[in-house]
Amino acid sequence: MSTSFLGDTAVAAPPALEIRDLVVRYGSGRRAKRAAPAVDRVGLDVAPGETVGLVGESGSGKSTIGKAVLGLQPPTSGTVRLHGRDITTTSLRERRSLAADLRVVFQDPYSSLNPARTVGRTLVEPLRLLGVPAGAAWARARRSLESVGLPADAADRLPGQFSGGQRQRIAIARALVCDPKVVVLDEPVSALDLSTQAQVLNLLADLRDQHDLAFLFIAHDSGWCASSPSGWSCSTGDRSWSPARSSRSPGGPATPTRSP
Repeated sequence: MSTSFLGDTAVAAPPALEIRDLVVRYGSGRRAKRAAPAVDRVGLDVAPGETVGLVGESGSGKSTIGKAVLGLQPPTSGTVRLHGRDITTTSLRERRSLAADLRVVFQDPYSSLNPARTVGRTLVEPLRLLGVPAGAAWARARRSLESVGLPADAADRLPGQFSGGQRQRIAIARALVCDPKVVVLDEPVSALDLSTQAQVLNLLADLRDQHDLAFLFIAHDSGWCASSPSGWSCSTGDRSWSPARSSRSPGGPATPTRSP
């Protein structure tokens, strides 16, 4: 975890993302109360410059955690905090104010990009919604593409003109163009071949270190850990998660914050 100093005393910086006692049940009313929880009392922190990996099979609840963080699935109980602010019950409309700080990279680079829209227009759109002037938005979009290893003129092309790995780089550029502090990575390499997976993982690690990003990395297969760059770690679990924390500096696994 990052630290700051007040006088001669070191003060731990607050996590960028905090989850406490998160429970999610699908359904409504009595049916939901009787249903087994998709997520049961999960607790984790992600600090700036760190990656927390959640790995599990389909139905294990990992994607539900990501949806709860993004506001796409309302929690049954528990809290989600972004930079100390409780966003557990924040509406999607209210979350527009959080768009610059909390972003997502989806699994499929083919379906996550509009095939009829140039890459530049895709990257500029969230900036314009945040009130960034058109000229500045286009300049930021081109810089974001360059930061993921693509030429600036990629902004003038359509997604269909790129390979799968290049499209995922575009998706990463779209997530980072707003200069976020927390990024949910929802199986971002599972649709790519092994060599491309390694390239994208290394790119993500470099970007995390350069921008002090907090990553919540969701995956269905622990195989990505074997080929992941230094500073990445993961853990497996069932519906009660025990995440592992990684950062630029060596450290052991995070202590689970799941309630007894």
